[in-house]
Amino acid sequence: MRHQTIDGDRREGWVRLFALARRMDPSAARSLRHWLGDDDTYLRRGALRALVNGWRDEPETFAAIRRYATDDPDPEVRLTAGRCLASGWPGDPDAGAVVRERAARDRDPDLRADLFPVLVQGWPDDPRTAALLEAIAADPADERWLRETAKRTLDWMRAGPVRPDAGLATFPAPSEDPRITALGPLVVDRRADARTPLLLRERAEAHPDADVRVAAVRVLATGWRDDPRTLPWLCELAASQASESVRQAALWALGSLWPGDLEAGALLRRIADGEGEPRTREMAVLALTSGWRDDPDTRLLLRRLAVGRDATYVRATAIRMLGASLRDDPGTEKVLRERAEKDPDSCVRTTAVRALVLGFRSSRTGALLRRLAVDDPDEFLRAEVIHLLAAGWRAERATGELLRRVVTDGTEATSRRAAVGALAGGWRHDTATEVLLRERAADDSDWRLRQAAVRALADRWPHDPEMLALAERLADDM
Repeated sequence: MRHQTIDGDRREGWVRLFALARRMDPSAARSLRHWLGDDDTYLRRGALRALVNGWRDEPETFAAIRRYATDDPDPEVRLTAGRCLASGWPGDPDAGAVVRERAARDRDPDLRADLFPVLVQGWPDDPRTAALLEAIAADPADERWLRETAKRTLDWMRAGPVRPDAGLATFPAPSEDPRITALGPLVVDRRADARTPLLLRERAEAHPDADVRVAAVRVLATGWRDDPRTLPWLCELAASQASESVRQAALWALGSLWPGDLEAGALLRRIADGEGEPRTREMAVLALTSGWRDDPDTRLLLRRLAVGRDATYVRATAIRMLGASLRDDPGTEKVLRERAEKDPDSCVRTTAVRALVLGFRSSRTGALLRRLAVDDPDEFLRAEVIHLLAAGWRAERATGELLRRVVTDGTEATSRRAAVGALAGGWRHDTATEVLLRERAADDSDWRLRQAAVRALADRWPHDPEMLALAERLADDM
């Protein structure tokens, strides 16, 4: 067949277009299930996605996707099937059992890690999701990176949606941290023993496992907060501990548990403004914003770090905290606009753009975004700006005009595809947009863009013979 001679992504796209063109044909589902047995990985992945999008109510669809999530020899196909279960049957106990079983026992550790967020997205309220992640995070039989991935996923799930004004990264309470189990009876049975804090400090400073040292810092900081020796000891760790992870845990404790303390604030400012490891300095910036955001010295430091020639992580975090916590400062918007346009690092520019959108949504910001959508040198930032414009400035006539211009006159594929997607989502009832999408679907040099236009039109007019014919023609052309 002709589709076997084209590259993998296009083969997968071909299957999905075939399904779109024949969505009213009862035999299409049988063809897709037949392709599940093909040797071509991309055809199998495309067939799985097409089945869940168009034929999820057929009993054979769930059975097929469940089987391929478990038995397919290719991990990418098993992952695609797991994602299809989460998107097609979220909350379903049978689908959740399949994904949990693969996340726990699949022979490919990378696939297991990729399924952790799939579990959280599909079954966030099922207590078995958290229980599985906790078990993996604490299982010494698993590789350390896999345990850490499970731990990060668990933290993310418990934290919930990230707030725009979020400062310090969310850590679980010590009793929820599986690494605490390594401290054994020190925490559970000997809290009243005067020797326990000494033993915890010993673990924090000298234990060979970095995870145990970090856990000891958190336990001591939260459990012995009123002990006059705890704060000086944490300041010493934050200033001089050789382990960066332990230093960061100490910084987290200072920012979370001793906000406003003059000595701790001065130390955090020195670390944030120093020349240490960027991640540690980033944590110091977060801690400062959490506990000392109203301090004039902290505000001055954040503005200086945001515009300086500093490490990318530090600069980006300072900008994010300016936008989240210091919106009332008259100089904040000016700094964010200047960084969004002129910072040499695309990561920092992206952070500044997001901060502006969250904190300073105005016609002036919309005008800046429209410039960046065309002029920024980074194609991925241009694409993100296009989506932000479509979400926040849809009512402004200039936004729709810009997106149509990007599609017709642009030369870079990522931005053009983003503009097509934005137009399809926000301007689907606009006559000029419909005409443009029909033109692009019929004759554009970028097959991905043609595919996106065809899908957008078919979603808008699912029973229009012309739309189905366009989908079939594009499938034949591929």
